[in-house]
Parts: sequence; structure tokens; C-alpha cells
Amino acid sequence: VVQAVVMLAASGALLMAAIEHAHARVHLLVDRMPPAARSWLERLHALGAVSLWALLLAGSGWICADLWHGHEESELLRIPYRPLRLILLATLLLLLVHALRLLLRGERR
Repeated sequence: VVQAVVMLAASGALLMAAIEHAHARVHLLVDRMPPAARSWLERLHALGAVSLWALLLAGSGWICADLWHGHEESELLRIPYRPLRLILLATLLLLLVHALRLLLRGERR
């Protein structure tokens, strides 16, 4: 049960932090940069985020596909892992779409 709750809480926290632009930032450095450099750094950050979420989605999708027919479940309560993996894939897909939107539109934080 703890694994499922932690995974759901982490998924929700990641989505809310991405939507609200509430990830940690080093304002001491970013606020002192000229606007052109700040814009370039934000685009670089968006590209890094797209790469991260795409790689995590690809790897998690691969594991999910590979273990799809294996009947994995938790030991005590017999909670199946398949729905948890699908929630993870949906979360990663939403994070990827959000990061792509930031990259392509060049939205400011």
C-alpha cells in the first residue's frame, strides 16, 4: 500500500510543480542575467526537461511492455503493479507534453 500511495503522491507533486512552475530555481544567478541570456537558459532548461521526460517515458514504457503479461503484485495485499505502471506512464506523458509546450512556445516562468 505504501508503494502505491508514494507513487500517486509523487506523480501528483511532479505534475503540480510543473504546472505551477514551482521547481527549485537559483534566483541569485538567474535574476542577475541579461534578458537574452535568461531566455536562452530557459530554453535550454526546457530542452533538458523534454529529454528527461522522453527518456523516462521510453524506459518505463519498455519495462511496462516487457512485464505486461507477468502477473506482478505486492506480497501482502496483492495490489497489482500494472495499474501503477500505467499511472506512471500517464504522468510522464503529461510532463513531456508540458515540457514540449514550454519549449515550443517559449513560455516564461
